Amino acid sequence: MRERDHIRIGNAVINAYGAMIAPVSSDVLQGFRDGSILPDNEKPYRTAAHHHSRELDIVWLITRGRQEFLNNNLGLSAKYLGAAFHFIADGTCPSTKDGATVHRVWEQKVSKIRLPDMPAGGTKFEIRTPSQLSKLTFSKTSANPEASITNSINMCYAILELAWRPLDRLTAEEQLSISKAKAVMPSKSSKFISNIIGVLCLALFFGSIIVTSRGYSPWFFIGMLPFPLYSVAYLYSESREKKAKFLNEWYRFSK
Repeated sequence: MRERDHIRIGNAVINAYGAMIAPVSSDVLQGFRDGSILPDNEKPYRTAAHHHSRELDIVWLITRGRQEFLNNNLGLSAKYLGAAFHFIADGTCPSTKDGATVHRVWEQKVSKIRLPDMPAGGTKFEIRTPSQLSKLTFSKTSANPEASITNSINMCYAILELAWRPLDRLTAEEQLSISKAKAVMPSKSSKFISNIIGVLCLALFFGSIIVTSRGYSPWFFIGMLPFPLYSVAYLYSESREKKAKFLNEWYRFSK
């Protein structure tokens, strides 16, 4: 997508936020402008095809934007979010792999589109918690550029609302997510005990193999069972802890 169209989309999102939520300063506007063209001008994004399959980059940029918001650095937060919005907008555009002409014609049509005004009271996108970000479809091309861009703007606005939501204005669903995350965040002592149990299970596993291989009673193989069971429980715990740490990056409920 052309640079000026990325800037237009960024402006449409932040202006709607300023009109419906809170006024924005000049450094925030500049941050969005800089971020919205950053992927086309700076490494590592400039050297990589970035129209599709950038979901991890998008979530990372949005999360960094949230962190800088919590640090009260709105200008830098806007830059990260602007870069994320760049990828989201490009996700609607046919890749150059689909043909240079198809890509160019699509861009020309986008340049002629009058960007939609944000509907009062929000958009059809409702993102209640940051955990939903990983479930969004960021790359979705369409034969109708206007519908695609409208969809992108609505999604970006919902993301901005979530990323810039103050800690004292969290929704009930966000507060519930925090409560669940706190429950699975392990303490240093519980982590240490878990590691000790893992070492003991591993020692028992290899000890059982050695004893069984030397011709002793085959019943010794039972000693191998705790380690696989511990491994499954450990991986499940790590998965839950990873999600809790992600929420902690958004809400800072634990040091």
